[in-house]
Amino acid sequence: EKRLEIQRKLAAIFYFNILGKKLNSISKKFIVKYRPGGIIFLGNNVKNPNQLKKFITQINELYNRISNKKFVTTPLMAIDQEGGRVRRLKKGFPKFPSALETAQRGASFVRQSAEITSKALKDIGINVNFAPVADVFINPQNKVIGNRAFSTNQITAAQMVEIYVKEALKHGIIPCAKHFPGHGNVSQDSHSVLPIDNSNINQLLLKPFERAIAANVPMIMTAHILFPKIDNMPATMSSKLLSLLRNKLNFNGIIVSDDLSMGALKKNYKR
Repeated sequence: EKRLEIQRKLAAIFYFNILGKKLNSISKKFIVKYRPGGIIFLGNNVKNPNQLKKFITQINELYNRISNKKFVTTPLMAIDQEGGRVRRLKKGFPKFPSALETAQRGASFVRQSAEITSKALKDIGINVNFAPVADVFINPQNKVIGNRAFSTNQITAAQMVEIYVKEALKHGIIPCAKHFPGHGNVSQDSHSVLPIDNSNINQLLLKPFERAIAANVPMIMTAHILFPKIDNMPATMSSKLLSLLRNKLNFNGIIVSDDLSMGALKKNYKR
């Protein structure tokens, strides 16, 4: 019983992806046993908005039935809906181009994309969107970020990030600025390998994160990137970079890691 209580306390600080497009018996058992704090919906969970809405309703109903004040009673329902190539909801959902293209069309279009996307997510039952990307696209070889960033210029990127964060919050969505301290200067993809960025602490492009914090962003995601001139651990596990975020940038919200099953960590660090 004590062991299960500890497991549930741990599960409360993780997002889990459950399999399937509706609540199956395996997922039910998992939720009943561990009561995770967050569920993240990936491509394997999504057919269309209606189906996802029903799925979320099923999960919420299950949590209501097993409700216990001591543990998580309402999970955070999260998704990656940036626009462009990173969007889990495609069919029947408002479609927007990449961050780079929305920014090129101007601030009001960025505001519109954040508003319409947030309202539509809220209607389905999602309350966390892992967006906006606060990286600056400065390495042309960087295919993994590329047009997911708002700009090749950190001032423009910062302006757009601020607009997006404010708009998402206004419409009841928790936005998450990512990937701290910046994923825009590497050519490798952290989904498969551990990228290395040789920037020193003064060369980091932090303005988009600073503006996100000024706009009260509740959540910032860390990058699985090694900055050898700063620390010998990837940003996600770097006390130096995390304390930079807490103490220099004065971020008091939630720090969330990028996916822990990505190759950058999985291939280089033991569980």
